[in-house]
Amino acid sequence: MSFDDDKVDMHRAIGKTVAFLAAVPGWLAVVLLGGLVLYKYWGWFVLPAFPGVPTPTILHFVGLKLFLGVATIKVSAPKKKTESEKEEAKSREAGVWEQLAFSLWMYGCMLLVGWLTHMLISIDWHWANNTLGM
Repeated sequence: MSFDDDKVDMHRAIGKTVAFLAAVPGWLAVVLLGGLVLYKYWGWFVLPAFPGVPTPTILHFVGLKLFLGVATIKVSAPKKKTESEKEEAKSREAGVWEQLAFSLWMYGCMLLVGWLTHMLISIDWHWANNTLGM
């Protein structure tokens, strides 16, 4: 290994460290958004059905989301792969930024669908029953 190879490895390590540190606020946003989704779903769907149930804080739901995430991790034993299988798996692997964007997108969609469902449930449907003669 030459001196230039050491420089390249060090630059690569520094680049990965900076990318990781830059992603930490994004992952904090994802965790908080996951807690917010649970909090809103609780308020939209659980509280109207069970009015006496207490309302936990968003931080309680963040903790619940983290606990459920850890409790549902699926770990499988690694299998031996050929070099071509390793390269194919590496090319299909999503990067940190793609995972962050996907998580934010999914939680945003979950909030939208939950809000639309909440609005649909809260519509006064008596006019439809009167119109249809029910």
